[in-house]
Amino acid sequence: MTQTQEQRLRGLPIKISSRIKVIDDCWVWQGTKNSDGYGRILVNGRRIGVHRVVFELLRHRIPLGLVTDHKCLNPACVNPAHLEIVTNKENVLRGTGLAAINARKTHCSQGHTLSGPEADVYITSEGFRACRACQRFHRTVARKNRRLHARR
Repeated sequence: MTQTQEQRLRGLPIKISSRIKVIDDCWVWQGTKNSDGYGRILVNGRRIGVHRVVFELLRHRIPLGLVTDHKCLNPACVNPAHLEIVTNKENVLRGTGLAAINARKTHCSQGHTLSGPEADVYITSEGFRACRACQRFHRTVARKNRRLHARR
């Protein structure tokens, strides 16, 4: 642990600093965690993320409507140097979940372009991107199947 890390940890209340273990460059929370691995602490009767508390104590207040993004991808880390204040949308898109994976896709499963000027996409009622070429194909196949079954 570097001297500046030690000094910063000393600036935290003992209730918090006593539950932090420095591993490599991460300050890993050793106290209560939620099911996703984020440290939780009780403040004024409310359970909130320890990483948010530490960030606000050592850096500055987090503006309303913004969230902290763990640049180190370790949800138990409370090191403010590893946290960045971003919108929830940006945080989700930086992640590894389905929304992020789908947002990064440039082509559909059939190889049609999903982004750029030549993209032929539309937004579904659920808010997803969909390929018009594939939709036309599936609609044609469904129409043929209906006609085929109607003749029987």
